[in-house]
Amino acid sequence: PGAAGAYRPGYEPYGQLLQHMATLEHRSHLLLTSRERPRGYGRLERDVYPVKSLPLLGLDHAAGHQLFLERGLFGNDNQEALLIARYSGNPLALKLVADTIDEIFGGDIAEFLVDDTLIFDDIRTVLDQHFARLTDLEQQLLFWLAIERQVTPLATLRSNLLKPPQQRVLLETLRNLQRHSLVERHEGGFALQNVVTEYFTDRLVLETSLELERGDLKLVHCYALLMAQAKEYVRQSQARLLLQPIVEQLKERLEFAALQTHLKQLIDRLRTETQQTPSYAGGNLFNLLVQLNVELADYDFSHLHLWQANLQGVSLWNVNLANADLTGATFTQPFGTVPSTAISPDGRLLASGAESGVITIWQLNDYQPIMILEGHTSNVSKLAFSPDGRRLASSSIDATIRLWDMETGQLKWVIAGQQPLVYCVAFSPDGRYLASGGAGSFIHLWNPDTAELVYRLEVEPDSITRTVAFHPDGTMMAAANLGGYIYLWNTAHLMQVERIPADTEVEIPRLTIATEDGDRFFALGFSRDGARFVSGASQGTIRVWDTQTRQLLHTLRGHEAVVRTVEFSPDGNTVVSASFDNTVRVWDVAREQCDAISAHERAVWSASLSPDGQTMVSSGGDSIIRVWQIQPSRRTELVKMLYGYRCIISDAAFSPVEPLLAVGDSVGTIRLWDISQEQPRHLHTLPGHDLVETLVFSPDGRYLAGAGGIHDHTIRLWDMAAHQCLAVLKGHTQRVRTLAFAPDGARLASAGEDATIRVWNVRNPSDCRCDYVLQEHQKIVYNLAFNATGALFAGSSEDQTIRIWETVTGQEVQRLAGLGGNEMLAFSPTADIIACSAGDGGDFRLLDLSNLQEVKPLMTLAGHAHEPVSAAFSPEQALGQRRL
Repeated sequence: PGAAGAYRPGYEPYGQLLQHMATLEHRSHLLLTSRERPRGYGRLERDVYPVKSLPLLGLDHAAGHQLFLERGLFGNDNQEALLIARYSGNPLALKLVADTIDEIFGGDIAEFLVDDTLIFDDIRTVLDQHFARLTDLEQQLLFWLAIERQVTPLATLRSNLLKPPQQRVLLETLRNLQRHSLVERHEGGFALQNVVTEYFTDRLVLETSLELERGDLKLVHCYALLMAQAKEYVRQSQARLLLQPIVEQLKERLEFAALQTHLKQLIDRLRTETQQTPSYAGGNLFNLLVQLNVELADYDFSHLHLWQANLQGVSLWNVNLANADLTGATFTQPFGTVPSTAISPDGRLLASGAESGVITIWQLNDYQPIMILEGHTSNVSKLAFSPDGRRLASSSIDATIRLWDMETGQLKWVIAGQQPLVYCVAFSPDGRYLASGGAGSFIHLWNPDTAELVYRLEVEPDSITRTVAFHPDGTMMAAANLGGYIYLWNTAHLMQVERIPADTEVEIPRLTIATEDGDRFFALGFSRDGARFVSGASQGTIRVWDTQTRQLLHTLRGHEAVVRTVEFSPDGNTVVSASFDNTVRVWDVAREQCDAISAHERAVWSASLSPDGQTMVSSGGDSIIRVWQIQPSRRTELVKMLYGYRCIISDAAFSPVEPLLAVGDSVGTIRLWDISQEQPRHLHTLPGHDLVETLVFSPDGRYLAGAGGIHDHTIRLWDMAAHQCLAVLKGHTQRVRTLAFAPDGARLASAGEDATIRVWNVRNPSDCRCDYVLQEHQKIVYNLAFNATGALFAGSSEDQTIRIWETVTGQEVQRLAGLGGNEMLAFSPTADIIACSAGDGGDFRLLDLSNLQEVKPLMTLAGHAHEPVSAAFSPEQALGQRRL
């Protein structure tokens, strides 16, 4: 006992004592507790000696609950479980934290959990002792495991090191760390306990921020503070727990401008010091600048190692990346809004269709794009893999259907002109038929081998079919449309014949389902066994139906806008849905309950499940494809975000008095350009909006008004001399789509998706007020225009009317119905002539408003392939004649 009591870890005579005790005739028992496994103990345990060890695992919930009760703590079961998990059940750590909660938070576990701080002085002292005895390689491995924040394979740990040691040395080092109880072995790799992770995280943050402040970079060279290629939840944790604390500490010590200058100097210094030396420093500085929200224009990262730089969603305008090493970096992909996705039958490939018409094929195991399919000229509305996965069908509102070979990426055929808009395609389960639907009175069945039309299935005349689906055994086909109908056809005999000639009439029985409330259907899908089908509708309602009886089984409520896609899981117990309310929902069908995923920033157009139901892909208006893992409990885990190009130029306006162009975009930025020279020059950036839908200069060019936010429904009035926001006009409850200044600049009219028109007095920008609100329009108001004198102004709406008001009084003086008027509207600058949509395809009309009691059509102009959405008259003095 004396020798045992005097034992210190690594003291070799202790092993001799154990050997001696094992040979005693009258054996004694010795119990040893230690934070480390003594050297030689493993050999003794493997040999014949009666030496055994018991690794102590963390406290379970019952033991942790008892500990908390003894120390007067209170909280619910979930809070207690979270606290135990944070400290991996370590009894010493839990005792210390329990005392802290008691003394500082009055025993309230919930209040303590609001704070992420995990390390306390007593625990730190113990870990400091461990750290002081570690070799350099041991420290490197622990820092990397703290950065990885998950079970990490040995190969990954080795590849992270700037100077990887021999495999034998690496394994011995990891065994030593296990003996020190600092590293745990798991299936698939190594990891740290939570307390150890937070200790090394805290240490890395503190030492790195000091290095950056002093400019003496060591750790910054050796470790990536953010792993751009990591799973999404890991990368977000790294940004929150490593980059952001470093940024906050630097901002406390340096003024923002001084900090920018300092980091820029470090970048310039790296270029001369580390061109030939492997280093994470360049990527770290890049990621820190992004975390600081610094505008990177004019930054020079040329010839640097930008390892693990996260370029996704970052504006790189005028950034120099010449000869930069971008190993491990992630990039914004060449797509924008993503209306459609599909996963191949073997779960290997993901197809995504963009608003631009581009289709990207990704490998789901590493999220790398392997094909870009180009041909569509507009929104790719739907994608469908053939049952064998060898072909991909795509539909588009460019009125075409295309079939692609997935082995070569080549286009096999195009079907064009059969429907003005094509919204959906679906393969039959045997791959013999391809169904398509869209605008018109028919669903079309095609032979995918020949692109031959096989049959037309009649639906409601002049309707819009948004979705088609086949029963899993092919004996039934369903379609749903915006008229509020679901159609079911018995297609069993189609599966039994070799070929149906295109000119043969075949009778296919049809059943029709309609909802009493007139809800419009956007989405439809069968369960894997075909016993049920599910529909998604315009009012956010999801309905589950019995396929044979057509009886409504479940109504799932929770979405607040159009449900764009619905899909059953393989076991039929779960439905996933995507909605324009910016959420994806995972439903427990039997309980009619769901978990809502609100990660998307804009409308969600698509949610696709893998064949095993464990992976879900969602996409939509925020130009990000998100990949989720779905656990058996229906809990979702975000594993990857694929960023597309988000910045769409939504509007532009010329200043009426100087060579100045204002350009607004979909990420909320207004940029001002000097266009007086052959090469335009960027002058200034005006931030503040979350989206810029519309821009307009005041007639004297002194002010610029901008609006359009999805979440922020305000109008901002900018001073062009000072580049400052003078006023924020509030009142609209939904997105503002159009603005117009009166000719004298004293009034500003605004309108949009709340169907109201507001007229503002902006004569004094520091004291703007709303003169009146017009509520006669029933739907979205797309365009406003004042006449040349400013006495009248007009609004065109989706309700197919143009209304004309007196500017001073707000009195309606004329209502023009049935002329289209949904988007296009413009007053002539020299006469009361108005240009508006004719509602007939690509035609528009000129109307004479000189006599408001008897509005006369002057002419109809044709030539556009689709309905025009905007128009502008030229100033007569600019061209010497009127042009439109």
